[in-house]
Amino acid sequence: MANERILYSLYYDGSFSSKISIYEGGTQRAISVEKMTTVTELKDLIHSRAGIDSSKYDIAVFYRCTLDSPNITPISIIDDVDLEQVFDLSLNESSKVPSLYVVKRNKSSSPRSPNITRYSMRSSQGTTYFHHKVLYLTKNH
Repeated sequence: MANERILYSLYYDGSFSSKISIYEGGTQRAISVEKMTTVTELKDLIHSRAGIDSSKYDIAVFYRCTLDSPNITPISIIDDVDLEQVFDLSLNESSKVPSLYVVKRNKSSSPRSPNITRYSMRSSQGTTYFHHKVLYLTKNH
């Protein structure tokens, strides 16, 4: 399905707090993303939909998942392969609405790397747990 689209909740103008990644503040809108979208295209879409000035702010993308615990873990989406895997998870878990989270980062600031794990969380048995699908897009103040 070349034109398959995924509807996400988009949260922006908020920020992460605590080690279990609570997103505080911000605004919510809907965003529809084509499955064949690249990370660059997704970032451009987010800048446009959220009204984020791309000349002033960079955004980093994260997928929010609940592992085998009540805590939420944001997972970095670095490249198109990571994004494709998130889309597949979003399509396979139709009972929940996935979400995108945005936190600003000034382009003039030195890049900060949040304490986030790259996309692949596995149990000791080698099973990957993704019980909640949310994509984080960060833009720190």
